[in-house]
Amino acid sequence: MKAIFIALSLLVTVSVSAQLSKKYDDVNDPYKMGLYYFNEELYGQSLVEFKKVLEQELPVGYTVSNTMKLEAELKYAQCALRLGLTEGEKLIEQFLAEHASEPIAQQAHLDVGNFYFANKEYDKAIQFYSKSSKKGLSKTEQNELNFKLGYSYFLRKKFAKAKNSFGKVKDDTESVHYYPSNYYFGMCAFYQKNNDTALEYFKKANGSKKYGPETPYYIAQIYFAKKQYKETID
Repeated sequence: MKAIFIALSLLVTVSVSAQLSKKYDDVNDPYKMGLYYFNEELYGQSLVEFKKVLEQELPVGYTVSNTMKLEAELKYAQCALRLGLTEGEKLIEQFLAEHASEPIAQQAHLDVGNFYFANKEYDKAIQFYSKSSKKGLSKTEQNELNFKLGYSYFLRKKFAKAKNSFGKVKDDTESVHYYPSNYYFGMCAFYQKNNDTALEYFKKANGSKKYGPETPYYIAQIYFAKKQYKETID
């Protein structure tokens, strides 16, 4: 079994090397290799390459700019986090503390928040999303961050904070988060027993293929509570 595992590992290594030789003129470039492996979600190999950049174990004549080194430091920490290494979160927090004023730090808040969000660790997602000043993030990235922060608060039943985050996205009709933000803004209001507000935003979410089939149940409950029986029946 061990021999088979080694053989398979060699085949994977040869295959990846073959791909890289076509992709880059210089396959000994550790920074490019680190980025390639990271984008392929090969975090173990990526970590090794970025470590070379940080420890200056570089080919003769190879130089690293401050920007490259900064990104290598961040990617090294992100690899450690994704690999489940004990120092991963500590490295991320240290990077964010040391480079808080850098635009790359805002991107890091979003990336780490997304990592925890995808793993349904919503308290940690809130921790990183809420620390972002959003400077340096595109409008699309800001909308993503605000929606996911709102959704994380919603799942923790912190409806006022959730509404605050959804409120920053719900009016952007061009955003992919327009309908979900209106739906969950309505849900927050519904759980807060603010029926008029809930009704307003459920009606907005009603145009969504995903959320439209869900809203009539809540709208009917609201109309019934308001004793608007004709609307309830409709």
